[in-house]
Order: sequence, then structure tokens, then C-alpha cells
Amino acid sequence: MNYKKIIYTVAVSLTFVAVSNSCAVIDKVKRTIIPSKEYSKTEASESNTQQIEKPTAIIEEIQEPAIQSPHTNVKRSRLSDKNLEGEWAILSVHGQRINLSTLPYIEFSASNGKIYCSTACNVMNANYSITRTWGLTFNNLEASNIECREDKYDESIEKALSRTVSYSYSKHNGTLYLNFIDKKGITVMVLKQHNLNDLNGVWMVSAIGDRRIFNEKMRLTIDIQSSRLHGNSGCNIINGSVVFDSKKDSAIQFSNIISTRKMCVDMNNETDLLVALEEVEYFTKRTRDMVDFSDGKGNIVLTLTRSAAK
Repeated sequence: MNYKKIIYTVAVSLTFVAVSNSCAVIDKVKRTIIPSKEYSKTEASESNTQQIEKPTAIIEEIQEPAIQSPHTNVKRSRLSDKNLEGEWAILSVHGQRINLSTLPYIEFSASNGKIYCSTACNVMNANYSITRTWGLTFNNLEASNIECREDKYDESIEKALSRTVSYSYSKHNGTLYLNFIDKKGITVMVLKQHNLNDLNGVWMVSAIGDRRIFNEKMRLTIDIQSSRLHGNSGCNIINGSVVFDSKKDSAIQFSNIISTRKMCVDMNNETDLLVALEEVEYFTKRTRDMVDFSDGKGNIVLTLTRSAAK
């Protein structure tokens, strides 16, 4: 018997079995590491969307700080110096709501890049700088040092201004709300813009109550910055003060109205106009160029139309 041939045949058989078993193991490992399921185009698209969703949200958060004011109708465009111009009532500081009969306020002056702040006790002045990347800072802050009963917010307001590095804003019922934000992303102050600036300018009296007026001489000029009213009643020159309540939206009053005493043929319209001005408590814009003024009960007592003459 040829033993060498038998031993060779057995060795070859054992080698074949070993190789087969190894391939089976490798194939099993392959199936475990790389699943054989084939993804559809839809599933692949959804997978890609999930991968980029979080970074996109992070980018948006960096570009636009979170709104902390009472309303969240976020405006994508940045504010300019012109948007900031005028007075802003301070509603809260470091999360603490202002509880005063008269709210403190900050007035922005774009012409010289300064702010004037009234805390209801002391006054503050500072330079401000605004950038296109939501940056807002206050520098060279100076404050008076008067001791009074209502000075509990002075230190908080000064600290909030010194910590401000950026801003965000929202709009509700035509009123802008502004947030000052520190470097940690925390809102340190919330303000509300006095929404009276659109009333600036020369206006013709188009109606007193429900009665139309067709006298082109009857005009009023409203100056919100100086809180003054002056104009012509159709016969006499009138002057007065503009008063607004920072705690109420669209609240306005005309007070201390005085008039020259020239006699005219028809004094009825003038008398009605003076009475209507004294009754005004709120305003509502019909359009950019037409405004209704109402009394405390909501009755329209006066309607003005913007004059073409600027």
C-alpha cells in the first residue's frame, strides 16, 4: 500500500476543510460589521438632513441672539442708528421687572453717538457703538450721584449697560422691543420703544369727530423729540405739550394748550378742535399718512392726514 499517497490525500482534505471554515467565519464577520441592507435614495437624503440639522441651528443661534422680550416675532434685518433714535422705556433689568410709576428710559442720539439715560432718580450719559453683526456696546459711562427714594435700579441699570455686548429685538403690534445681551448670551435689559415717532411732522385736520373738515389752514405740527405741539386752528396759532405714558402702547395726550385770540368769522371749528385735543388719550394709525385720535372710551375725536408739505 502507498502510505505516502494516503497521507498526502488526507492532508489536502484537512486543508480544504480548514480554508472553508475560515471563509465562513470571515463571511460571518463581514455580515456583522457591514449590514447587507441597501438604503433607498429617500433614506439617504433623510440621513444627510439629520447630519446637518444641528450645525445649521447652531449657526443661526450665533448669527441672531435669542429673543428674551415678551414677544418673539424676530426681525432678521439689523437695527440702524436711525431705528434706535429716540426714547426707549426700560421694562426690566437682570430679569427684574421695573416697578415704578414712571419708567426709566434711555434716549439714543444718532447725531453724536450718545445715549442719555434717566433712572427716575439719577441721569447717565455714555457713548454707544452698534455693528452689523448684532454688536452693541456702551463706553465712557458717566452718572450723577443723587440720593433719593427711587434709586434702587440705578446700580442695576449701570451694570447692565457696562455688560452689554450685543442686542436682539422683536416687534409686537407695531412696537419694537429691544434686548441688551451680555457676553454669556444672557439678557440684562429689556426695553420698549415709544411708538410715537411716526407722528412727527405736519398734519392737516381732516375730521373732528365724525365731521369732515375742509380748511387747509387748519394744520398741526407734532414734534415728539421736544414733546411739543404747535399749529394753526384755521384762525389762531396754537401751542401745547405732548405727553405720553411709557407703560401704555399708543398712549398720547395734548396738554397746556394755549391760543392767540384773533377773532374770525367762523370760530366753531376752532373751538371744536381745541376741545378734541384736550380729549385725546390714544392714537391709531389707519395708514402711514392717516391717524385717528380717540378719547378714553375709544371714541374717535380727531383725524389727521399727513401734509404733502414737509
